[in-house]
Amino acid sequence: MDTETLIDAISNWPVILQGVIGSAIFWLILEMLKLATKWLPQTLGYVSKRVEKEILLREWIYRKFTSRNGFINNIQGYLITFDHVFRYLITGLLFACIGILVAGAGKLVFGIILAATIYYLLRALAWLTPKKEWMGDTLSNHWKRVATLEKMFFGKLDEDTQGFLDKYVSSEDKVQ
Repeated sequence: MDTETLIDAISNWPVILQGVIGSAIFWLILEMLKLATKWLPQTLGYVSKRVEKEILLREWIYRKFTSRNGFINNIQGYLITFDHVFRYLITGLLFACIGILVAGAGKLVFGIILAATIYYLLRALAWLTPKKEWMGDTLSNHWKRVATLEKMFFGKLDEDTQGFLDKYVSSEDKVQ
C-alpha cells in the first residue's frame, strides 16, 4: 500500500475517528520527547565525564612518562599511549570497512558510519598530540600537577613522584 492510498483510506474515515487517531499519535510523540529529554542529558553527561577523565589521563601519562628524559620512562609512556591509539584506530578502521560494505544502502547510513569513522580516528590522533598547556611548565609546577593527577586517579603518590616533588618543589608549595 503506497502513501497516497493510505491517505485516501484515512480521509474516508469519520472525522471523529481521524481526530482520535491524530491525538493519540500526537500524545505518543510527546511521551517519546519526554523520555528523550530525560535520557539525553544523562547520556551526554556520562560521555562528557568519560572524555574529561580521558583527557586528564592523557595529561598524566604525558607529564609522568613521555615528557621526562630516560629510555624506560619514554618506553612506558609510549606503550600506554599507543595502546589507546591503536584501540581507537582499529575501531575507526572497522567503521570504515563497514562503511565500504554498506555504502550502497543509503546516504544516511553511509554518513553516520563516516562520522563514526572520523570520530574514532580523531580520538586516536588526540592521543598522539599533547595539549600545548601541558608543555613549558617549570619543574615545580610540572611535578605538582603530576602529584595532583596521581592523587585524583590513585589516591596516593608514587615514590618517584614524591622524590621529584622533594627535589623540585619547596616544602610550602607541595600538594597536600
